[in-house]
Amino acid sequence: MGVVYKARDLDLNRYAALKVLPSGVGADPSRRARFLQEALRVAEQIAAALAAAHGEGIVHRDLKSANVMVSGLGQTKILDFGLAKLTETGPEDATLTEAGTVMGTLAYMSPEQAEGRPVDWRSDIFSFGVLLYEMVTGRRAILCRANCKD
Repeated sequence: MGVVYKARDLDLNRYAALKVLPSGVGADPSRRARFLQEALRVAEQIAAALAAAHGEGIVHRDLKSANVMVSGLGQTKILDFGLAKLTETGPEDATLTEAGTVMGTLAYMSPEQAEGRPVDWRSDIFSFGVLLYEMVTGRRAILCRANCKD
């Protein structure tokens, strides 16, 4: 339904698959629908993975396109839990982040995370929404943080 290229992500220094849909004269309009259907299947798997993590009390805190991969078997995986934290903390706090520390990727952060306030599973859901926007439109969302105008 499209052309897949082997590409190199220069920021992460790794290979990635880049799928491009043909456009212009002669392009099959049903290809876009199939592409979106495949994107919504990937989205379902991301949502299920987040639900599983959140069910275990884990907040990812850095959900972004670079941290989502699809295996050769078509299974979607969320990667890099390096900034993750446990929401249920006991005598031994599982997070190494000090209060007020901002960590993650700004383009995908919830407002509370960007401001260094405490986060929970809802912050990951915000990031997931940003990721969904990117999946459907093919471009990164522009998040207005302060003094925004239309």
